Amino acid sequence: MEIQKLRILVFYLLLLFVFVNAVPYDQSEKPTDIATDLSGWSELGTLTVSDGAAYDILEIDTDKEDVKRMKLKALKSAVHLMSLKIIYTDGTSELHSINNRIDKGHSSCPFDLIGHYRIIRTMIFTYLDSSSNSGGAQLVILARI
Repeated sequence: MEIQKLRILVFYLLLLFVFVNAVPYDQSEKPTDIATDLSGWSELGTLTVSDGAAYDILEIDTDKEDVKRMKLKALKSAVHLMSLKIIYTDGTSELHSINNRIDKGHSSCPFDLIGHYRIIRTMIFTYLDSSSNSGGAQLVILARI
């Protein structure tokens, strides 16, 4: 009987040891980089929304191929995005109708890209109207490769 109680005690101590070591001690261990914070999403670029602009153009300087999905995250303030036109290096393009307000700190719904195995050259963001964006907002373009 004593051996069984000792085994149960050792089992619970072992469980406690595993649990304590699994929880991080320091909150600074959490990732702060937006690209690593979203598990599996890579950052293609960041765009600062022009004050009162109807549209903005972002030139992509990375050669990331095979972008399958994309989503946009708004920082600093909200943005009402109507559409996104993606132009590839081979001259082809695709237009995505978004028509959604992306609040500060939130992301758009992920959407699929048709252009697999093509390199994105330019992105054109069209906003609802010039009064819907107060400016200063940042759009982070995230891609799943």
